[in-house]
Amino acid sequence: MTFDRLTPGTLGVSYLIVLGIKLSLIAVMFYLIRAKRQTAWNYRSIQNFPKDPKRNILQLIAGYNLVIVLGLIVYLLSSLLRSMYEVTVGQ
Repeated sequence: MTFDRLTPGTLGVSYLIVLGIKLSLIAVMFYLIRAKRQTAWNYRSIQNFPKDPKRNILQLIAGYNLVIVLGLIVYLLSSLLRSMYEVTVGQ
């Protein structure tokens, strides 16, 4: 469907920029999931969990929570792309 929308040439550069951002975020999500699956969960790491609260927050943000946030952003970008296409076709 994306190629069908791109081939007539009626969509502007802004559509391509948003599409590129969306695809790059999807690639980052796949990379994060793949990296997390390769690291085995070690129950001893709970005992060695860093005592620094700033580091704990960074580890929580960089995990699966980041994938969820990126997924929400990708969903919103998909809605934006659909509305951009509908406005262009409606003209």
